Amino acid sequence: MFVQADISTREGVDKVIREVLDHLGGVDILVNNVGGSSAPSGGVLALGDEDWQHTIDTTCSPLSVWTADCCLEC
Repeated sequence: MFVQADISTREGVDKVIREVLDHLGGVDILVNNVGGSSAPSGGVLALGDEDWQHTIDTTCSPLSVWTADCCLEC
């Protein structure tokens, strides 16, 4: 199963959860495994504010949304 969505937005996360629940009927195990980096060649010390926010939006913030929404739906 593949669902294309922007998981840095609440709407994107909701879309994935909705499609998974529609297709599979529920979530028995949730593994939050999102990663990535927008670090330029200078590494994390060269990250600007927008880079940090993008990292938080795509790796940290979705964790709580995924977990809460999946628990509420199951």
